[in-house]
Amino acid sequence: MLSRRQTLLASGAGVLAARSAYAATPSPGAGDLFTDRWAETLAYLKLRARADDGDAWYWFSGTIDLMPHGEKGLTLVNVDCLNLRRVKRTADKKFTVTMWEGAVFTDPATGKLAETILNPLNGRMVEPMHYREGPTEFIADENGFRVLPRENASPLGASSFDFTWTTGGGHVWVERGQKMDMLNPLSPEQWPLESAGARLHGANSSTLHGLWADVMDEKQTMPAADMVFTSYSDWFPWMLMGQRPGGVLYRAKGPRFQSLDEAPTRVRKLVETKHAELFRPVPWTEKYGGVLVDHLRQRKPVKP
Repeated sequence: MLSRRQTLLASGAGVLAARSAYAATPSPGAGDLFTDRWAETLAYLKLRARADDGDAWYWFSGTIDLMPHGEKGLTLVNVDCLNLRRVKRTADKKFTVTMWEGAVFTDPATGKLAETILNPLNGRMVEPMHYREGPTEFIADENGFRVLPRENASPLGASSFDFTWTTGGGHVWVERGQKMDMLNPLSPEQWPLESAGARLHGANSSTLHGLWADVMDEKQTMPAADMVFTSYSDWFPWMLMGQRPGGVLYRAKGPRFQSLDEAPTRVRKLVETKHAELFRPVPWTEKYGGVLVDHLRQRKPVKP
């Protein structure tokens, strides 16, 4: 996966995201809600993770839908993710956030882990890639919120994210979108069934939500929050769709927990089956980038 926030299909390289250069002023989409970039960053951090030292857990639940061009879409698998966001204050106006995520796909008919499932669009039994992401590191400071650049990261990774804020009825929503257009490391010649084409394309949007008064309350570092994520991208490699026109619609929503103990027992057991390291005091240290990176590491081309 791009990270889920990078469309579930690739690592950081080549991602074109809605970001700005370092700036002391708030995002253009913030209107007059904040006096400066730090005030905006702090509000965003409260919704995305927390504004003090500690862990924040999100649970995302949704569907992976096959969307063939010109035809009705259908749900192939359900998805459950547990996402850990570990926050540490490193200066008066500076935090680091480290993110790990483990995701599993389940059969919509049974609710059980989908180790194999029939893809009705091509008649093949396919093996879903139960992906993991991270550790991905972010910085939140007076310059904004941004990814800490990695060796293989896009130069855009050093820029601060821009957000669009909306308030109404005591609620607040903050949205960030990304687009992707990059060379596909799975070439159609070497991976005829797994590769969607010579280049990868996609777009996603994530929206955090909370109560405005809680976010603005200096005493609250971790107010109640939830998040919606929507992505449309080329076929995932494990779907074995080749270059057929169409793509994947990923939709998920979920709350942030004050503690991992709030996670549904069913979800925790499912995620533990594939990503037990997520629940260690320090999860995995090897870098994972999602569906595409995991596919390259773990699988070989399927013969047509």
